[in-house]
Amino acid sequence: YESADFKIEDIISKSLPYDKVIFVTVNSLRMNENEKELCKQICNVGKIIHVGLWNPYHAEDLNCPTLLTFNPETRAVKAAAKALLSGKYGSAKLPITLKK
Repeated sequence: YESADFKIEDIISKSLPYDKVIFVTVNSLRMNENEKELCKQICNVGKIIHVGLWNPYHAEDLNCPTLLTFNPETRAVKAAAKALLSGKYGSAKLPITLKK
């Protein structure tokens, strides 16, 4: 998609009635500036949970709670959904170093 395909203000306003917004990234490339800006603005409202299914560096680009799977396969997606629904999150040491 192109930035002309959506208006960040519209997305923010549509997210307001909800307790949380789940922002999922699934590609192996870094996020573009439009994606980062959208997530940052939702983060400013304090309502976002980022689920990174592939690229852990997406967490580095965002300043919000992140659940990483390192893998977009069905088993990993189901585990992420279970964690989100139950509120029981695991913890692990990343095999990489992220700047924060």
